[in-house]
Amino acid sequence: MSKEIVEVSRSFIDVVEELMELEYGMIGAYKVAIENLEDLEYKDKFREFKANHKIYVKELFAFLVESKQKIQMTSSTAKHILTNGKIKFAPIFGNEEILSAILQVEESIIKAYERADFEAGSDNDGNKISKIVARALEALRKHKDWIQLELEKYGDTAKWLK
Repeated sequence: MSKEIVEVSRSFIDVVEELMELEYGMIGAYKVAIENLEDLEYKDKFREFKANHKIYVKELFAFLVESKQKIQMTSSTAKHILTNGKIKFAPIFGNEEILSAILQVEESIIKAYERADFEAGSDNDGNKISKIVARALEALRKHKDWIQLELEKYGDTAKWLK
């Protein structure tokens, strides 16, 4: 069994590091949301989604280690916004606003994964990072769809965050 040699450019490593920072921010956002949600079904679903994001962090980290690149994680503005922005203020309004805030964050992270997918070569050439990104994108889109369906139950009142 031969070991796959991973050769990637520093610019792509930067993309993966950005994904990791966004993932850490998303985990923090879910933690805050879970603490403040009233609906137990939402809390359970968000725990599931948070667990998914932890898996993506582990997979992305493993990719960086395998690529033998020096990891240059920094505390980014995006991470700060995710963990300390709209999610923190949403609880004063309730479940609907928390769902809306999380939806916006999920949409942002989906866009970052789509950029990474493009950078990795979305032709599904079988390389490890393409598979990681594809799996994450599929799950993130399911998160987004679930949140959108739940928000539809509230009607147009959740528009305050847009």
